[in-house]
Amino acid sequence: MSHLIISPGQLGIDPDLAICAENATVAISCLSGRISGSPVRFAWRRRAAWQGYARAMQLQGIEIDDVDVFSWGCSLSLPSRPNRVTVVDEFESFPSWWQDLHERDQAGWRDRLPFTPETPRGLPRLFQALGIQRQYAMRVQGIEAWLALPIVLHRLGLTLSPLPCLVAGSKSFRFPGGPRIETVRATCRALAQSAQRGAAILDDLETAHRAALRAISQEYRAGRLPDLLSLSLHLGVLSPARVAAELKLSVAGAGKLLDRAAELDLLIEISGRRSWKIYATRDLAITFGFRKTVQGRPKHEAPYPIFDRSLSATLDQFDRAMADVDAKLSGLGSSSAELA
Repeated sequence: MSHLIISPGQLGIDPDLAICAENATVAISCLSGRISGSPVRFAWRRRAAWQGYARAMQLQGIEIDDVDVFSWGCSLSLPSRPNRVTVVDEFESFPSWWQDLHERDQAGWRDRLPFTPETPRGLPRLFQALGIQRQYAMRVQGIEAWLALPIVLHRLGLTLSPLPCLVAGSKSFRFPGGPRIETVRATCRALAQSAQRGAAILDDLETAHRAALRAISQEYRAGRLPDLLSLSLHLGVLSPARVAAELKLSVAGAGKLLDRAAELDLLIEISGRRSWKIYATRDLAITFGFRKTVQGRPKHEAPYPIFDRSLSATLDQFDRAMADVDAKLSGLGSSSAELA
């Protein structure tokens, strides 16, 4: 029974552990339910994957921050962040993980693991998932052991789809004696916090989505603005060169389009220079410390606006742009590997 993350008896005599597990399960379930019906779920999965991969790298002992992974994912060097110099490819596991996250076939998922997992009865599914992760970590020393948790949680029925932000664990999972109860409690709390952070990212994206809809509806000629705003929801950090390449524009035209979005307060220029500017969505500019958090009570925000039929063509263009960007970036793993 050394593969167990805990024993059923320990769960019965430790009420704090049961509470931590319940809180984590509730947070994960709430996030899973919200994602399934969100209009920005595809953009969210990409940002959540960067967040989860950053956490997996930290569990692997690599000193890195979320902003560095976002910088790699967006293929941009962010201001005030030194370039990472390594002798190995730190992101080589991301493409295969990204593909595994989108694997629809659930049959035989245990056969694809590099070991035969044991899932004993008598434990909640959350602890069964952590137990499988521990077995993985004991047999494989790479980052794949930490990246497997979102997929295992999905395969065991805890989420409707793999949620990439749900990466957690402890280095003590690799010790033969197993983790202490305090470590398991901390892992459950970390999972709950990851789910809450994922919900916060979803809130920010849905806020940006509503702001984009309002801005598009008020523009006399939207032009390529819907395409730009769709791209910004998926990537979060943009430069004129990246926008020009993605939208097939000139660099000068892309710069003017980004300036237009900044004037509408949809993007924030974070580089602080006159040329080679870099723009970010408001939530990422605040998260990464380029803008201060707005203090005080948040303003009341209206729900998704209702538009008349005269705007249907423009809004349909925005919806098509969102779908086109997701389809174009669906192979993000391979393109990002080239950037590493």
